[in-house]
Amino acid sequence: HWHDVKAYLKKKYDVVVMLYTTTNSFLKGDAPQKDTEALKKHCADIRAAGGVPMIMMPWAKADKQDMMTQIADHAIRDANANNIMVAPSGLAFAKCLKQYPEIVLIQKDKNPPTPAGTVLEAAVIYATMFKRSPEGYPYVPIGVGTEVDDATVAKLEKVAWETTKAFFQWK
Repeated sequence: HWHDVKAYLKKKYDVVVMLYTTTNSFLKGDAPQKDTEALKKHCADIRAAGGVPMIMMPWAKADKQDMMTQIADHAIRDANANNIMVAPSGLAFAKCLKQYPEIVLIQKDKNPPTPAGTVLEAAVIYATMFKRSPEGYPYVPIGVGTEVDDATVAKLEKVAWETTKAFFQWK
């Protein structure tokens, strides 16, 4: 869903990271086009306020992993059309689900991320913004139920860096 970005831009932000479209959008038919139009408008608003827009590629729902290529292609196309970076979070989710199936990234309702999924998202955004590995970056839980053990955090940070490097073809 897209909110009025102008309300959020009353404060000065260097970078505004937006979660871009979801599996649900693709299941609804015309939603991706609406997302494309909204992204163009929000990028203009963010730039007018002095910020740099960026999108976070979403992940496919747990039971819709076959849609990841479609979601990624849509996000990349729209990011390129708006001259913005895209953090490849969805691709990192897909890689992690294959490489570490024991790590639960998506909640039982198949869409919002778990605390581990949030760690992975943050690590991908960090890697994308700063062009450096998030490995070893300290993870601080924000409350009860958000804890992720150190070994899992290390795996997630490694997947985030490997995915981001491959996506941008960095060495």
